Amino acid sequence: MTSSRGGHRSGGFLVVTSLAENNAVGALVAVVSAADGDGHVTYSLSPATASDVTRWVAVDPASGAVRATVSFDREQTSHVEFDVLAVLDSAHHSSTSSTHVSVTIDDRDDQVSRSNSRYNP
Repeated sequence: MTSSRGGHRSGGFLVVTSLAENNAVGALVAVVSAADGDGHVTYSLSPATASDVTRWVAVDPASGAVRATVSFDREQTSHVEFDVLAVLDSAHHSSTSSTHVSVTIDDRDDQVSRSNSRYNP
């Protein structure tokens, strides 16, 4: 993850971030958080999330940490978007909020430079 910024968008919050391709499986993509002073918060991907995205990222239900479940290749996937839900449960009320996460997969040079260390004049 190279950068992250949050903000509001219509209907919820917004996180914009990037991740370098060829990332390690399990790499941290973003962390979504919500607080309720007298209750418990559980995080999940929105049920409306596209099936391919559910194969690419996973959300820790207790911490809100979003981690890559694959190593991304920019030439195959350059951008991923999804919503994370935070369900707040307390003795007094229950509510749900959402955060839209937009991830750009950054390109890395896939070409390995090769040189011949022997010189024959």
